[in-house]
Amino acid sequence: MSGIALIWDKETQSHRNGTEEENALANSLATNEAAIEGIAQLNREERNSRISACDWMVLGDRVCSQEWLDYRQALRDITSHERWPDLRPQDWPTEPE
Repeated sequence: MSGIALIWDKETQSHRNGTEEENALANSLATNEAAIEGIAQLNREERNSRISACDWMVLGDRVCSQEWLDYRQALRDITSHERWPDLRPQDWPTEPE
């Protein structure tokens, strides 16, 4: 993604085209934001997959243990993890036995 950044100039109270350095920074930030959103989307898909994989524990007439309920809630809450979306394998909750 490349383009010309529009910069608000406080002195002239109007927009101006960004300098080469400002444009590079704006493009870098846009690329980083897209990458972060891509990582977040992959992690959401992983979370949804893990929740789906244990749906059988809570469906039908099965009695679900508190450990499984806590695990599923931890998966739902993963987006509030301090490192979200830059999760490490150890950041994911552990499936009960």
